[in-house]
Amino acid sequence: MKKTIIDLFESSVEKYGKKTFLLEKRHHAFQPTTYAETREQALEVGAGLASLGIRPKDKVAILAEGSNGWIISELGIFYAGAISVPLSVKLEESNDLLFRLRHAEVKALFVSKQQLPKIRRIRAELPELEQIIVLGHIPLESGETAYGMLKRLGRDYLAGHKEEFLKIGQAIRNDDYATITYTSGTTADPKGVVLTHRNYTANVEQSLSRIDIPPHYRTLIILPLDHCFAHVVGFYIMIACGASVATVQIGATPMETLKNIPQNIREVKPNFLLSVPALAKNFRKNIETSIRAKGRFTERLFDFALRTAYIYNQDGYSRGRGWRIALAPAVGLFDALLFRKVRAAFGGCLEFFVGGGALLDSELQRFFYAIGIPMFQGYGLSEATPVISTNSPKYHWHKFGSSGKILEPLDLKILDEEGRELPRGQKGEIVIRGENVMARLELTFEEAAFGCEKEVAAQRIENCPNCKGTGSADGVIETCSQCHGTGQVRSVQNFMGMQMQSTTACPTCGGRGKVIKNPCTTCRGKGKVRKTNRVKVKIPAGVDAGQSVRVRGEGCVGVGGGPNGDLLVEISIRRHPIFTRNGTDVLCEVPITFTQAALGATIQVPTLDGKVDYEIPEGTQTGREFILREKGIPEVGNTRRRGNERFTVVVETPTRLTKEQKDLLRQLDGSVDQSPKRKKFLNNLKDFFG
Repeated sequence: MKKTIIDLFESSVEKYGKKTFLLEKRHHAFQPTTYAETREQALEVGAGLASLGIRPKDKVAILAEGSNGWIISELGIFYAGAISVPLSVKLEESNDLLFRLRHAEVKALFVSKQQLPKIRRIRAELPELEQIIVLGHIPLESGETAYGMLKRLGRDYLAGHKEEFLKIGQAIRNDDYATITYTSGTTADPKGVVLTHRNYTANVEQSLSRIDIPPHYRTLIILPLDHCFAHVVGFYIMIACGASVATVQIGATPMETLKNIPQNIREVKPNFLLSVPALAKNFRKNIETSIRAKGRFTERLFDFALRTAYIYNQDGYSRGRGWRIALAPAVGLFDALLFRKVRAAFGGCLEFFVGGGALLDSELQRFFYAIGIPMFQGYGLSEATPVISTNSPKYHWHKFGSSGKILEPLDLKILDEEGRELPRGQKGEIVIRGENVMARLELTFEEAAFGCEKEVAAQRIENCPNCKGTGSADGVIETCSQCHGTGQVRSVQNFMGMQMQSTTACPTCGGRGKVIKNPCTTCRGKGKVRKTNRVKVKIPAGVDAGQSVRVRGEGCVGVGGGPNGDLLVEISIRRHPIFTRNGTDVLCEVPITFTQAALGATIQVPTLDGKVDYEIPEGTQTGREFILREKGIPEVGNTRRRGNERFTVVVETPTRLTKEQKDLLRQLDGSVDQSPKRKKFLNNLKDFFG
């Protein structure tokens, strides 16, 4: 089933067209923009890009602070069939911007007036950058186009080509690229993370398996929009649920923008906020500063209220259980006297935070949980679009220090350094599989059809070459004295007069049962190292998008001296300018002239094997399908059997005719009998109207 970002947005426009989607502060107040209005503006932006020469698959970057223009521009990019390249406004070095813009082969760029000076400094070094669209009012230089002018160009383009333009967005497939986002590049060149339309819509569906967002909800996007976390949780989930998205008022400087956040929160009255540890710590600091300013008594009362709530809540998951239920009246009283007033500073409607980035400190989570604004920690990575797990207000499940439950549907395993699955509670490497995971190897249409050989960079775990996989620098490995080689220890605790036994991994040997006194310096005693290899992959003829190709023996090192595992390479296929695919059949459209359709003609039809001549009969109508036998895709594993090519003719109507040509056509129209379909239609009209 087709589930692109455009499909997601169009579905919500149909359901929530008159409802507010975007909120932006203009003229001293937040002004609403409905879903339907957003669509119209996005179409104008996309059509404006098309009028400037942007074509499907072109890369278009965005370097701007969060705003309506940012979100509308990206939707417009998608309507134009292009790929969005979000860039961080924190990039200050010219080389950092140059690398990303060159690496992604960016053809057009949306840039805010605050970020424009960065681009002007390097403009001469970007010959492939054809269009610069400026968000905000500022004197422009040669080669720069105002955002408002782009939308006017789009309106003019839509006036004559709307249906044609809408087909571009409708033609986007699930596996088409949506965005290319870049890693920080702290230790090496930044890595471009390529995410497809289905990666995003799948992660939206997965996230909503844990979190409910009612249509009346509002959020204020504080985090930068260039990261996929802000994309998915900040506005794609909101789109899916018909909710509203506000952006922070942009100041003249980054510091001024930060100072606008508290006031904007009070104005928007959000139901939830996206957060990171640094932001959450800053919120807590401001709360505590405000409490201290009210005097010593209020400060002591607040501290006592917090301690009481901490005891009542415990780890969050055990809130109010057992004897602690007796504290409920006191907690309710403190909430009415103190905590409710704290929440009023956040607009009075804030239900929860959603935390991303580094792991939130348990004490920080405990604080916000006590004041009635739970901070739900999640976990993810950019390559997974990005959410993998989260604590859930939906099921009232929240445990401090936990990243929550795995999203559904999503396969996840925790593996040790030897590729073995670990039991619950053990540390290891997370391996995930799902529709939200980024594509790995892109092929051309022809490469997928006829097969090829590709070289890919693949990471795998190998035995350390220095210690030969033992982990010991001198080869000496001793049995652990604490667990005696079992890898487990038992502990006994007294709880309310009862003895409770539990078994955990041995803290001395980490569950291995062995102790290395002199660890290898190369692998730090692990015995394994991570290495990136260039692997040649033979792609069989007929492979399709979403399938995986197995390369024997190129996976991680085997367990206990066993053979290496296999490498699985997931396939994505680049869109072809002429052909599409349906199973093993190849589909295409062939334009013909009015004369060729009327009189019949020998036309040239493109195939995967080259052009072939085909005789079309006279009187051929547009939309008629013809079949070329065995000109399609070979079957996987049996290249002697191929599908067919099905081509459809499209009769083109001439648009620029001379007066003489028009006169001749009028004469022809008067001298030729009506076509059977038109004659039948006219007879039906006559019968209907009498």
